[in-house]
Amino acid sequence: MTTNSQTNGNGTAKAQALARFIEETFLVSFSDGKLSLDSDLFEAGVLDSFGVVELVSFIEGAFGVTLETEDFLSQQLASVSGLVEIIEERSRA
Repeated sequence: MTTNSQTNGNGTAKAQALARFIEETFLVSFSDGKLSLDSDLFEAGVLDSFGVVELVSFIEGAFGVTLETEDFLSQQLASVSGLVEIIEERSRA
């Protein structure tokens, strides 16, 4: 799994949990080098509108946060590293 400098410490655990969920749910792999934690999951064909619903449900249940309307309009929603940033922002709110 390719990592990003912004996903360290507790963020790394969140990124790993998100990547594992995405791999298991959408049958893709971060370890083959085609996807990284910074990859745009929409452009890569991993996520679509139904996938977002599954992903948000997982995020809200696993991390105890509620995504806000602006999160759905944010480019952060497109990548694992961006999702970690959203989760960390909502955890502080």
